[in-house]
Amino acid sequence: MHRVIRPPLWQRLIQLLALLGFGVLLLAVALSRDTPARYLAEIGAAACFFAAARGWTLRVVVGQEHVFLVNWFRTVAIPWREIQRFGYDGTVWVRCRDSRTHTVSAFSDSGRALAYARRPGRLAAAELEQIRKQRRRQGGARDH
Repeated sequence: MHRVIRPPLWQRLIQLLALLGFGVLLLAVALSRDTPARYLAEIGAAACFFAAARGWTLRVVVGQEHVFLVNWFRTVAIPWREIQRFGYDGTVWVRCRDSRTHTVSAFSDSGRALAYARRPGRLAAAELEQIRKQRRRQGGARDH
């Protein structure tokens, strides 16, 4: 049983379109100039296209034995037995038994984000914590 938790489609589309639009704008600037700034615009456009593609894939995958955090630069696999709890404080996080804390890039926002933009992160953290508690009641990932 795998459960995929990701931001709602509207949030992912806004991010995707904004990054693609800015990337196209930078690419247009790069193609219209023959100055050293051209190379900066090309690098900026490439970074926007990378961020658009990677941002679309950000998610949490809840598996039988592990929780996978697909973040911006790496994917973290955390065994259920190591997870102490999930929470939200502007970003969804996972606290492990050894006191390490991992953030979930899919549900990060600034402290100044509007309430409707923070809501998916709060709901994701609550759902993940509910799954953790349910697994614990059923005998999976018991406290040691």
